[in-house]
Amino acid sequence: STWGGNPSNSYDTTRAGSLGSSSGSAGSVSTNMAMCSLCEETRASCRGPANHNAVALLLPHKALIGFDGGAIGSDIYNDRTGIHCKDITDSAKVLDALKDPKEGYYDPRDPFTTVPRSAVLSHPYVETATMPGTPGSLKGMRIGVIRESMIQAPGVKATEAVIAGAVKEIKGVLGGTLGATLVESTGPRLLDDPAIENMTTSYTTAL
Repeated sequence: STWGGNPSNSYDTTRAGSLGSSSGSAGSVSTNMAMCSLCEETRASCRGPANHNAVALLLPHKALIGFDGGAIGSDIYNDRTGIHCKDITDSAKVLDALKDPKEGYYDPRDPFTTVPRSAVLSHPYVETATMPGTPGSLKGMRIGVIRESMIQAPGVKATEAVIAGAVKEIKGVLGGTLGATLVESTGPRLLDDPAIENMTTSYTTAL
């Protein structure tokens, strides 16, 4: 911030706590000034602060939480609401609390909330958030691996370990232990794992 300077991580003040415009949201939760803080993401302004401040984030797609009720965003066609809390259980409780008793997650002020409701659970989200990670618990579920967010630039060593760790966890935990069926996006610069099914339509083609 040009007003007060960039925040630091509350557990290690030698590290930056800012990576995106919702750093104040994540910082307030990380320092126990608030139990929960709603954030606003255009590209990575909720995810970055969550990562840099050791807080949990639920970032639903735009069609789940209405965004046209007075929020200020830079891109109303893209922006969405996120939930910063100390742990994912609290974030899920807040997501459940944001559901209107009558309309559910439909908001008549926001046309994006009229899309198909397949992502809306029939039970509270907190029940899913507190499920134990028992082997096979995700069997029958298909999870997309978006390789566009895992591009390894030639000669850049800083991201190698992060990407390798993510690949190992996705295959070993989500696919191997929990039993989800993985499908991956493909492209000229993207990793194509022969053990993972390719998506039939790419994100770019779909657009």
